[in-house]
Amino acid sequence: MKPVVFCKPTAKGEHTFYIKTQDGTKYLFVQDFRRGAHNFFSKGVSVNQVFNASLKDSAIRHTAKKLSSHLRYIQKEYEVQLLNDDKRKHKYAKQKTKQKAKGGTTAGMIILQVFPALHKLTCLQSYQDLFKKSAQKNVMIQK
Repeated sequence: MKPVVFCKPTAKGEHTFYIKTQDGTKYLFVQDFRRGAHNFFSKGVSVNQVFNASLKDSAIRHTAKKLSSHLRYIQKEYEVQLLNDDKRKHKYAKQKTKQKAKGGTTAGMIILQVFPALHKLTCLQSYQDLFKKSAQKNVMIQK
């Protein structure tokens, strides 16, 4: 059985979203009632259809953004395969190869993000190196 996302309107003017899997029905989240989301999700929509559909309605797009994070949580918590993670991993691998092609190292970028003080130090050293090189050029031009 493919996982199906559906919603039920509550008395407060809100939608409660659920996912139905082989293991049963699991609660996802609550959001304000929107007619577009109600029309799309009330009958039940497979997870693949939610992310593959061309979503012209802003209410459905907004709900789809919320769904992705909540579905990842359900995936981890209950160890159920809901999302096709191959596309995300493939996209990350493409980004990595683009960075290498540009000459950037991902390990160096990670270190600089973790240790911002190190980034300041490397910038300071590179400025000092540039200053020394420009001073040497000025001396060479004057001779």
